[in-house]
Amino acid sequence: MWESLSEHDFVPVVGCSLTSFGVVSPTFIGRLKVHVDIVLERVREYSSVKDVKGQRIVFTSIALQDTMERLSHPASFRDMNRQVIMVQRFWQESLAWLTWVQDKWTHFQPSIDDPPAPYESQFMGAYTTKPAIVQQLFRAGVPVWYLRRPEEITLLTVIKDVVDITPPTLINTLNPTFVLYSGMLGDQSLAATCMGVHNYSDIEEFPFHNPDIPRAALEPAAPIVIPFLFSGSGPNSIQLLSGL
Repeated sequence: MWESLSEHDFVPVVGCSLTSFGVVSPTFIGRLKVHVDIVLERVREYSSVKDVKGQRIVFTSIALQDTMERLSHPASFRDMNRQVIMVQRFWQESLAWLTWVQDKWTHFQPSIDDPPAPYESQFMGAYTTKPAIVQQLFRAGVPVWYLRRPEEITLLTVIKDVVDITPPTLINTLNPTFVLYSGMLGDQSLAATCMGVHNYSDIEEFPFHNPDIPRAALEPAAPIVIPFLFSGSGPNSIQLLSGL
């Protein structure tokens, strides 16, 4: 399922006005389709006994089918690579949803006296800013990172250990490539994505997305308005001067 698209699996379209356009080979699509069909069948089986109207799995399962279909639509090799990644992404999200509702949630222990479920290293984990979700995931045995702003950490908070973030080691990229952004998700990562890349990918939700939350700052609460004066010695001569 995690196979990367190679030039050998990219079939150019004969007679197309754009010579760089092509489609993914039926062999490669077939290898993906085996895994996709299994997940979609699980979604159909679950939907037949449970009401999933309005839930996330409705979107991810439809998006998974749509991205699979787009592999047969002519596009550039670069765009096809991104489409393959989107297939893998929606497949993983659909499988994660099913794993949660069919396995984790059914075995979730609501009693606070019961010990948490054992930690499972196969899960990549999640991050959230909501303490209730942290408690749920922890008790279900899912790794979770509780993100908090500096002003939310009080003097009563006990920090037992400080560890460095482990960078990823297995990265599949298209060469030549470059890093668009490195750091936490937020306004800067969105700006780097919007200004530095063109693809069909949706933009992930990110924590701390509410800019109206008040916080301590050294800047004044009201903006300082500085008027500007224009002057010039001719019809096409303009100088921008800052006033008081």
